[in-house]
Amino acid sequence: MKNRLLATILLVITSLISYGQDCKTGTCNRTPVRTVVSEVVVQPTVQVVEFFQSVQPVRSTVVQASVTSVKTATQVAQSTMRHVGGTLGGARYEGVGFSTYSPEDALNRCCYSNRPRREQSVQYGYNHRLRTYGWFATILCD
Repeated sequence: MKNRLLATILLVITSLISYGQDCKTGTCNRTPVRTVVSEVVVQPTVQVVEFFQSVQPVRSTVVQASVTSVKTATQVAQSTMRHVGGTLGGARYEGVGFSTYSPEDALNRCCYSNRPRREQSVQYGYNHRLRTYGWFATILCD
């Protein structure tokens, strides 16, 4: 196998040498491009294996599809837990939370979770900062 590869490489190099031309003066004389091949080094090949993390499906439990579901979907799309801002749909406070345990735990970890809730939304996704999958929650409170 190695000898066959070396023979093929030498054949290609010798054919390049015999077809080199010098046309500076207007007449083309056949001159070798290279005259000496000192050595041919064959590098061993390395097998590359790529691992892909499986993509988790987006699962959501939305109590009321409205402002909170859009805010939670924004957090999941950006892979970070944060206050999205914007309209609060008549509420005074926006709370956000994250949990790897359960959707209910994510709701309980939200800011202002002790206040009366107007709307709530929970969606499953990847948290880039924590480097793990879990439940993102958003609540709107009075």
